[in-house]
Amino acid sequence: MSRERTDFAIQRQLHWKEHMIKDNSYWWHDQNPLRPYALLTEGDISNMFANCTNVLSTHHARVITHDLWTLAEDRERPRVFCGSAYGAITLAQELMHAGGAQQAWYTEKDEPPPGQPKGTKKMVLKRFAPSPTLNSVVMVEDVITTFGSTEASMDAVRAKARAVNHNVAILPYVLCIVNRSGRTNISGFEIIAVIEELAAKRWKQGKNPFTPDGSERVPPMRPKDRESWAALTRPY
Repeated sequence: MSRERTDFAIQRQLHWKEHMIKDNSYWWHDQNPLRPYALLTEGDISNMFANCTNVLSTHHARVITHDLWTLAEDRERPRVFCGSAYGAITLAQELMHAGGAQQAWYTEKDEPPPGQPKGTKKMVLKRFAPSPTLNSVVMVEDVITTFGSTEASMDAVRAKARAVNHNVAILPYVLCIVNRSGRTNISGFEIIAVIEELAAKRWKQGKNPFTPDGSERVPPMRPKDRESWAALTRPY
């Protein structure tokens, strides 16, 4: 990365982190033993939380998307940007305009048939399909934590391509607003993000890396709940 591109990346990362903190969308645990850790959607616990909804649902969406595409504009351009529902739908649409693509797609969670238990995470591409002109895709996410949703979305795109008998190339980079996975390359895909977080951790109940015995000193709380957010952020 050139010096100018590096300076741009640093400046925009600082700008958007400050913006999201002021907007109550970005949080780090300060290691105060009285403060709870964050309980993430899928049940893991974490010392960090980011929610891109407020950015991507306002006029800021176009600006942050422009910044993200500036970081990636020297890569091969796709015909399609594809995100997962619901967080990355707006991002895919904005990148379609910024990157000169033809379409924006989104994958959805595949619900099991009535009466059947929910299995492992699986995504489907219901409303869109590859074609001779829609034959290259870049995956996008609002926040990358484990890369599981992204890989499931890739599988959905490949499955749809097989179903309609059209080849599709998933280009070897993924765009996101916040990369909290701690890695910049996963399964051969370069992760390009506006905000890179290398110190974010997540763990199962009883495996807290910040306590001597791995237990939670106080029960973790869900950041998206208003009362929980107050508990996570108030002075102790």
